[in-house]
Amino acid sequence: MHMLKPALLSLAVAGTSHAALAAEDLGNLFTQGKPILDARYRYENVEQDNNLRNANAQTLRTRVGFQSGKWYGLSGLVEVDNVSRLGDAEPLAGGSLQAWYHDFETERNGDSYGSEIDLSYAHPIPGVKGLVGLIKYAAYDSDDRSRTVDTDKFWLQAQYSY
Repeated sequence: MHMLKPALLSLAVAGTSHAALAAEDLGNLFTQGKPILDARYRYENVEQDNNLRNANAQTLRTRVGFQSGKWYGLSGLVEVDNVSRLGDAEPLAGGSLQAWYHDFETERNGDSYGSEIDLSYAHPIPGVKGLVGLIKYAAYDSDDRSRTVDTDKFWLQAQYSY
């Protein structure tokens, strides 16, 4: 009789656990979830007093995602961002100049991590069809020095298309 008590107690705990699991439907993650679709258009203009050209930029940021419902207090979020430049590159000295501006700010809470300006100049390499030389520059200005630092980068790149 003494050995029967632990066996009945284990059976009761197992029965309770199964009933508790059945109370929350795993399907709530999807049936109570919501799709996310967001688009942001930006137009920017840079006017300079030196010999560099003035620039205009148009970008479209799109975000798609899914915020799940809750299951035992847990939920999930999946998002995918894309930033596309609208319009053509500016012609310059037989090549093309492109400029981008990025503002790294969270959609929620308004935290700002900084901004970045990117410049890219592409010029075909004479004598080799499909070969393009690129000069690129990126300047990142941090707004949160505890997580990121100001960074300037310059690089050369060759691109071949066939």
